[in-house]
Amino acid sequence: MESVKIDFSKDNIFPELNEVDIRDFGLKPLKVRLKKGIIGRQEFRHSDIKDIDANMLLASALYSPTIVSRSRREEYIHFARSLGNNDNALVLLDIREVKDEDGNEFYDIVHFFFVSDERRKTLAGK
Repeated sequence: MESVKIDFSKDNIFPELNEVDIRDFGLKPLKVRLKKGIIGRQEFRHSDIKDIDANMLLASALYSPTIVSRSRREEYIHFARSLGNNDNALVLLDIREVKDEDGNEFYDIVHFFFVSDERRKTLAGK
């Protein structure tokens, strides 16, 4: 989780997801990418998330989740982590394998935010 340090000025590459968390979905172990465009959209849509919170949110949800579940759309998976006090980190990951210009494959983060316990249960289908 210490390797999640977002550089807000460029695309970011994070480690592979935990094998146990992706095995049930039949996914390959690929690194996770957070594109600069998503960072910009996040800053606009979720201005309440400070830079330091964004690092903790992504690290907690992706690498220490309490819930991993398929979204209503098959190509997305929710990773959620209860942080206590009705606060939860939630990341929506696009599990369609994408390649960069060098041929490296990734799963892309498409959204990340904090939610209440009630909203996490709804979003994660639990």
